[in-house]
Amino acid sequence: MKVIRNYLYNAGYQVLAIIVPLLTSAYVSRVLRPEGVGANAFTNSIINTLF
Repeated sequence: MKVIRNYLYNAGYQVLAIIVPLLTSAYVSRVLRPEGVGANAFTNSIINTLF
């Protein structure tokens, strides 16, 4: 019984890990507009080169 419950929890987590970024990226891109998304991408690229 514990194995089945653990499997279902893990499957639910995997599904949410796929769906949540799709929903949030659409919302963030609509709120920030192209200029904000570009500024965010630029900032992330600078931070990633420093670390």
